[in-house]
Amino acid sequence: MTFDEKSKKWKWEKAKQGGDSPVPKSGVAMCSINDHRMVTFGGSQDDDDDDELNSEAHDDMNFYDTKTQRWFTAVVKGTKLLNVLELVLKFIL
Repeated sequence: MTFDEKSKKWKWEKAKQGGDSPVPKSGVAMCSINDHRMVTFGGSQDDDDDDELNSEAHDDMNFYDTKTQRWFTAVVKGTKLLNVLELVLKFIL
């Protein structure tokens, strides 16, 4: 989003995306982890035909850097919360 000084209005712009972007999906959890980085988790892809709705749940984690406009896929080793926190801290620092 940018502010146009001439019209004095905010304007939405589609962000350029580089890196390993996640597949389009709904129900994604997203939060800011510092002034220019965000983390996303989960979501689902819906395949809607005339007869039924099929959904595929995801448990992937991705980071987006708003300064470089690049996506990064998180590779979580193990299942412990400590491993996830360690990964997030590496991305922040």
